[in-house]
Amino acid sequence: MATIGNDALAIGYVTMTYQLHYWPGIQGRGEFVRLALEAAGAPYVDVARAPEAEGGGEDTLMDDLAELGGSRAAFAPPFLVDGDLVISQTANILLYLGPRHDLAPAAESGRLWVNQLQLTIADLVVEAHDTHHPVGAGLYYEDQKAEAQRRSAEFRAERIPKFMGWFERALDGGGAWLAGGAVSYADLSLFQALEGLRYAFPHAMAKLEPAFPRSWPCETVSPTCRASPPISPPKDAFRSTKWASSGAIRSWTQSSYIITACGQLGLDKRGSTKETSRLPAARGLRGLHWGRFVKALFFSVSLLSLVGGAALAQDYLPQPAPPTPPIAAPQDVAYPGVLKLYVDATDLERKIFDIKLTLPVAKPGPLTLYYPEWVPGGHSPRNDIDKLAGLVITANGQVIPWKRDVVEVNAFHIDVPAGVTELNIAYKFLSPVETKVGRMVMTPDMLNLQWLQMTMYPAGHFTRRIAVEPTVKLPEGFQFASALEVAKTEGQVTAFKPTTVETLVDSPMFAGRYFKSVELDPGAKVPVRLNMIADKPELLEFKPEQIQIHKNLVQQAYKLYGSHHYDHYDFLVALSDQLGGIGLEHHQSSENRVAPKYFTDWDKAYVGRDLLAHEYTHSWNGKFRRGADLWTPTLNTPMRDSLMWVYEGQTQYWGYVLSSRSGLLNKEQTLDAIAMTAAAYDSRRGRDWRPVQDTTNDPIIANRKPLSWLSYQRSEDYYSEGQLVWLDADTLIREKTNGKKSLDDFAKAFFGVADGSYVSHTYTFDDVVAALNGVVAYDWSTFLKDRIEGVNPKAPLDGLTRGGYKLVYTDAPTDYFKVSETRGKVTNLAYSIGLTVGSDGVLSDVQWDGPAFKAGLTQGLTLVAVNGEAYDADKLKAAVKDTAKGQPVELLVKEGSRYRTVKLDYTGGLRYPRLERVAGTPARLDDILAARK
Repeated sequence: MATIGNDALAIGYVTMTYQLHYWPGIQGRGEFVRLALEAAGAPYVDVARAPEAEGGGEDTLMDDLAELGGSRAAFAPPFLVDGDLVISQTANILLYLGPRHDLAPAAESGRLWVNQLQLTIADLVVEAHDTHHPVGAGLYYEDQKAEAQRRSAEFRAERIPKFMGWFERALDGGGAWLAGGAVSYADLSLFQALEGLRYAFPHAMAKLEPAFPRSWPCETVSPTCRASPPISPPKDAFRSTKWASSGAIRSWTQSSYIITACGQLGLDKRGSTKETSRLPAARGLRGLHWGRFVKALFFSVSLLSLVGGAALAQDYLPQPAPPTPPIAAPQDVAYPGVLKLYVDATDLERKIFDIKLTLPVAKPGPLTLYYPEWVPGGHSPRNDIDKLAGLVITANGQVIPWKRDVVEVNAFHIDVPAGVTELNIAYKFLSPVETKVGRMVMTPDMLNLQWLQMTMYPAGHFTRRIAVEPTVKLPEGFQFASALEVAKTEGQVTAFKPTTVETLVDSPMFAGRYFKSVELDPGAKVPVRLNMIADKPELLEFKPEQIQIHKNLVQQAYKLYGSHHYDHYDFLVALSDQLGGIGLEHHQSSENRVAPKYFTDWDKAYVGRDLLAHEYTHSWNGKFRRGADLWTPTLNTPMRDSLMWVYEGQTQYWGYVLSSRSGLLNKEQTLDAIAMTAAAYDSRRGRDWRPVQDTTNDPIIANRKPLSWLSYQRSEDYYSEGQLVWLDADTLIREKTNGKKSLDDFAKAFFGVADGSYVSHTYTFDDVVAALNGVVAYDWSTFLKDRIEGVNPKAPLDGLTRGGYKLVYTDAPTDYFKVSETRGKVTNLAYSIGLTVGSDGVLSDVQWDGPAFKAGLTQGLTLVAVNGEAYDADKLKAAVKDTAKGQPVELLVKEGSRYRTVKLDYTGGLRYPRLERVAGTPARLDDILAARK
């Protein structure tokens, strides 16, 4: 009898009935051959499954294994007999069957590629087996349990993804099949192997499935596997077989053929054509004991070890639960109907917003409602879902149950009953009643209504495609301002014109008992208004020259950007120490809380007055132009903040520049503010390990929670270190063009495009580089990457030097520094002994690696005494000043009930930052801060 080895390929196309030899109760290597034979509709006899009376059975299989093939006998099942040929090894059998039954390409290169695929699948099978038998195939699992657990963990974490990644790349070659335009035996084997892994390692495979979408069996065989099987099963393919291990029965009928083919490993998928011949009866009962012994040996090395892998994965090591079903992805299609949102904001005493939402529905069935999560302008998922309460949904007078998603907790699932055309949704927003709960948005005399906290919306649609009609009821006597356009007001109730959910959440409201509004661009076609609420009416008394400065801000912005991107713009300003602090940008408005005596203490309370300029700039930079990975289609789609050093860093730069150009700050105040920024980053030791780029993740990482070691951990440094980088860029442009061009030209070219449009234009890093090169040719990519992506122990202060100034430290603070201490209620000795002390004597910050740090001090300690005398700020400053004369500083500090004395190793005296003009250099910084004519 002739045989086929690995070095021979017989191509014959006259097909007789094949004899397949493999174990009847094992989902192992032979199943790959069975599946190919079934797919081809080839006539075959499954020897071990055939009745003994007809010459079949396991003993016949063992006899044939020993007798057939002579010196080239098969080492182990499976093997295939075709006339005089005996072919063994799964990949070899399939190499023989493939071209004979249109399961492999005709060209040699194609056949070799399919064989390569099959051999790789064989490697995967072996590695799967070895998770259960890593030491020896003949050893029981219990004898190698520890090693098996280690091997299984590595297999799940490293090897399965590697194999799947390779198959994914193979499928990238084009078409739905591994080998081109038609199904091959490799396609069948791939889904057989992967479904085996799915059974053995269900949780690991469920987690991997989204990462390798093309490699999954049903997707590989057909995008509509269950509905449109690519393989025609034999007409009489109905068979059922009991598994010895599970007793499960699987019917393989015409209608369920592909379902069976794509089913769980562990259920018999055997099907066969009608047997056309019987085996010789003489083979019936020979070699019984030897056969059972060899069968047991081969059983231990078969693909049944995948089932052992399942035991390893499930019985001995915990695995994650299957993933929660995904929520419908947002589509850029209109939601049918208009949402109607009603907010009652009259409960000032208990600070509760009562909300009703009417939601039209087009059909019965599952529906998901989102409560917004990601805060535009906050760059993080920090909307107050914890304050949403009292959610009740009704329809046609009946309560509709809801269920919160266990992963996306801002999502609520409901099942809309038949006959329902709208849902009535009622809930409350329980705003904070004290500051420890959160930001105060209601006081007896004012409120800040943020629609982001008020609304819910249906999943599955871009928020710009969901229409909404908002209505609000305000306390009696309250006036309001918002970028929303009013439809009508009747008493305390105002209805706004229909808008979209996207615009709604970008259009907050300030309302109050004491209210004033001033036009900042009188007579212009595009109005800009300064809308103010205050704790007391007298706080709204302002001087004409103060309003003129705010008018200047608008004109200087227009000169800088050469455009506007709004139909109207409303500054919402609260002069209050009762309402929670805020500075938040919107496209056509901004939320700003300033000091109550913003106007009445104009000459003394100027620190922080750049706020309005900063938020106004965001209408151009951040709202109109926005990083491509930051723009999202919904309020529950995660934002990516990688370009925050443009969004916030350049806005921080222009905020100070426009404040100086308009008169919100004078030149000296602006220079002193820049000096404080430069000093902060000159001493920020976190620069030794963390690049600015990584701090763009801080809104998500830290969510603006307090930090123990700010100077080492870093915070959202893309703001102010970004400001220094853009000063560097501005002065470099001025230097290279002899003052003919500047960053103003970049601002006009980059942010000033599409004048009048307020549809967001996104950008990438390359777009920023290209725009800079449009101003002056330079290696801006390297310039920015060095300063943003690199770890730089030294602060980017070249812009100061090139601007005609240098950072110095003196023993006297600037006026700006002193006002900032007063505003913050602190004594700031960060640049001398390395600490900042609150008015209550508690250390509010300690500089990493500074004298206080080296003495073992941390924030939170209470400073009790200085050099033996009770602490006060003046005594501490005097003691630090005397260190320049060689006098020591000894501090008594308290931590809980424990007291200790520390001596600071410091001799530098008082040190406060300021900018000093460098004689003989161009005063480029002065020109940057000067008003544009």
